[in-house]
Amino acid sequence: MSNIVELADALRLRCEGAIKRNSDFALYGVLAGILQLCEMDASAHSELREECKNKQLVTDKNRTYFETKSDIFIVACRYVFNNEKKYANISRYATSLRIASEDKGVTSENLVTYLSKNGGINALYLSRPMIRTTVKTKCLRLANEITVDKNKEFTIRLIRLSDNTYKVLEFNGDT
Repeated sequence: MSNIVELADALRLRCEGAIKRNSDFALYGVLAGILQLCEMDASAHSELREECKNKQLVTDKNRTYFETKSDIFIVACRYVFNNEKKYANISRYATSLRIASEDKGVTSENLVTYLSKNGGINALYLSRPMIRTTVKTKCLRLANEITVDKNKEFTIRLIRLSDNTYKVLEFNGDT
């Protein structure tokens, strides 16, 4: 077994404890280890990709497949967090690590400190650039509450903020 696979397997064991304790600091330590995997050379990345392809990572899912064009951040996170019940967080973690590494210049050695001082994974994830210029939504979350009368017409002018809330610019109602 290669060095990268051994490190990834050790992180999988640490991950299970971090998730059970529900500790941000423990999670940050696991994420720093994953970033260390991502900082390794391309041949190590190939070994981890091969291990992911050859191993069924999630056993309680109907469909489990490995996308060969996934970047190393996704590959490493899927490998380490394979038993996590909140499988959707894998994408959030991978995106956050990619942003930290490529955009912020954070390394595995200073990731825990960076996350602790800068609002954690969610703050890093929400700082990602949004490619789309439009957003579809059925439900709006306002930054400030408004009061409206039932069964009475009102108009409201909003602006979407970067934290996915809407600021009320203008409100016309009979209240």
